Amino acid sequence: MSSRKTVTRIALFIIAVGCLRSGWVIFPVLQSYNNKIYEDSHFDEAYVKRNALRRQELAMEAYGRERAISNERTTVENAHRKSHPLRSIVAMMEGSGSTGSWKLVDWSNPISVEEEAMFSCEWTRYISSNRLHEADMCVHSFQDVISNTIKRSRSKNWSDCRILPELWTANGMTDDDSLYVDIGANIGSCVLEMLLSTKAKIIAFEPHPMNVYNIKKTVSRLGPSYQDRLLLFPIGLGKFQGDATIYSANNNMGNSQIGNMAKDWETQIFDEKLQFNVNIERLDSVLDETNIHKIRLVKMDVQGFECNTLDGMGVVGDKIETMKFEYEPRFLKTQGCLDLVSRVKGLGFKVFEADLVTEVTEDPKATLTAIELYATRRQSVQIGIIPMPSFSGSQHLPASRAMFNPKDVHLDHLRSSILDTHEGSKPTNFIDIVSLTVKDDFFTLFNSSALASWIRYIKNVRSITFIGPPSDYFLFQQNMNDHNASITPSLETIKIPIRWVNETHWIESYKMKHRCLYPGTCQQLIKLHIFDLRKHLGLSDLGDNILIIDSDTVWSRDVTFIHPNNTVTYFERISNEPNDTSCTGLDPVRFTEAITIGHSGKGVTEEDADTYNFKHTLTPYKSCRRSQLYLDATGSRHIVHFMLFQYDVMMHLHKVITEAWDVSSLWRAATMCHRFTFCKSRMSEYELYHSFVSEHYPNRMHIEQLIAGVDWMNGAVCDAEEMNCCHEKNVLLKGCHDHRIKMYKVDRSKPGDMCCER
Repeated sequence: MSSRKTVTRIALFIIAVGCLRSGWVIFPVLQSYNNKIYEDSHFDEAYVKRNALRRQELAMEAYGRERAISNERTTVENAHRKSHPLRSIVAMMEGSGSTGSWKLVDWSNPISVEEEAMFSCEWTRYISSNRLHEADMCVHSFQDVISNTIKRSRSKNWSDCRILPELWTANGMTDDDSLYVDIGANIGSCVLEMLLSTKAKIIAFEPHPMNVYNIKKTVSRLGPSYQDRLLLFPIGLGKFQGDATIYSANNNMGNSQIGNMAKDWETQIFDEKLQFNVNIERLDSVLDETNIHKIRLVKMDVQGFECNTLDGMGVVGDKIETMKFEYEPRFLKTQGCLDLVSRVKGLGFKVFEADLVTEVTEDPKATLTAIELYATRRQSVQIGIIPMPSFSGSQHLPASRAMFNPKDVHLDHLRSSILDTHEGSKPTNFIDIVSLTVKDDFFTLFNSSALASWIRYIKNVRSITFIGPPSDYFLFQQNMNDHNASITPSLETIKIPIRWVNETHWIESYKMKHRCLYPGTCQQLIKLHIFDLRKHLGLSDLGDNILIIDSDTVWSRDVTFIHPNNTVTYFERISNEPNDTSCTGLDPVRFTEAITIGHSGKGVTEEDADTYNFKHTLTPYKSCRRSQLYLDATGSRHIVHFMLFQYDVMMHLHKVITEAWDVSSLWRAATMCHRFTFCKSRMSEYELYHSFVSEHYPNRMHIEQLIAGVDWMNGAVCDAEEMNCCHEKNVLLKGCHDHRIKMYKVDRSKPGDMCCER
């Protein structure tokens, strides 16, 4: 045991001595190696430092070169901007007041960090009134009348702006170096409309910072070609330079007023969150009139601040040619500006109503609601009539194929042969067709050959006028070109001129002025004012006999409306349906009879309205049977969707109705009548006119009876095959009504009357 321990001890000693000796040998090597590592690392750090310094020097040199290039580019851009026609007319690019400062918007950096933090918007699509252009638009994300309309309406634009492109090109004017000035631009609806629809150079003023933010966001997404045409001043315009408070109504940023809070309605609220201090400048201080050639058009919508704005225009105002503005007594009264029209006329303008023909010679009554007015230094402003295109292959056609314009010298031979002036004598059997149309009717009008059928089958037609929205005109023009072959042969022989009139005239004259009784009724009331075209659009070549035809009506055989004995054809439809002769809720009985009674029936209650004695009516409704009133009523309905109106009869009807209600227009009387229970029923312009003629001009009536489903088809299928079948069966006409087409698409078992067996 002891010998084994001794051996172990000797082995351990030998190992320990070996390790010690190895350590003394290795240590110097490690020491030398470590020194080498330190020296190399010290060398590398110095190298890195030198390289870093060099790279920094190179970076500074590169930055300097880039900065020099950038400065040079900026200098060039600034020089270009300063030489831009719009910048040359700017006298003030910035200003300040006691509560803040302002700067002309720079489109290279339009929105500040503070604005992005304070405001927000919601993006939607804006479509121009002519439907040719569209762009992204920043609208308010909260409830706002204009924003909601653009977001949710089918038009995707704002109605007040639609007429501006027409005013810009009125009287045949074309784009030049003149200006469009928007005073009270709101969120930029009209600015965007003019940017998209015209090449106008635009100067816009809007003081409310939330609205200004929206305009900036919208224009920032447009290209430089648009931005270079717009100068945006974030200020209000007034008589004096200074500061003011702007107040805005909840849910309607369009009602933003400087210094006042006039409400749209009694319970309207003006939230403090929408209240801001804004800068006010004079227009003649901001713009340099010496460099302004002409301000062709101004839109001024400043909610009662109009007089202040006019007083600050100075000599710049002398450059204005045409101005669109609003007369709103509620707002003007708070600013002491009820004499607005007189002030505008004092500046050398003529002031016209929305029809652009009726001159306003004195300030309107303070009791009126808001009305649109137009001021101009021209003799007149003609809009609405659009020339028809030169159709392919039609250059050889007679001149009467051209635009049917009373000022067109090419029509002299046409007038001399069949047309004298309205006051003079002329053949009584000629008729002028007028059709109110929209693009939804174009399939029937062209593909189903409605237009061609009018030309071919209706006798003694002298002209055809279509009235529709400006946005549908270009599609109409395209269809006229595409279907020229089917229309031209008839026109070659008959020489019927065709034209298109923008419905803007109707909107401005009636819809915006008097409003509609209920959706859809505007078109009916407009037809009763059809002779207004002669007065307000200068279409004096329209005769005394106007045939109104819905664009969805196709004729299949010859028809004569005015006979040699001066009687007029009216069609009555005979039906085998027993309920078709009774007065149902769809019949326009009450309205037709009550409208010529007047105020005498206003005390009638809901309970006795159905039994009210209409014996005093001048328009007895006999298209349904009511034995207690009219023993001679046949119950035969006259055919609607077309009616020949005669001037003397229509003026007689207008006179009776306006005297009954003691008002100046039939439209106003209809609005008043519809407030009362005894007058409320569906309205039909054709039923009203037909009832009046039946009662007062029975000797003029030539009645032709048609059998429903035989002579008169009320079907939904209206393709070319169906029209050929109707022609082969000698059907008089077929109505391709929109509601029946929709019904047919949903349920094929309800197609209506069919000429083809399918």
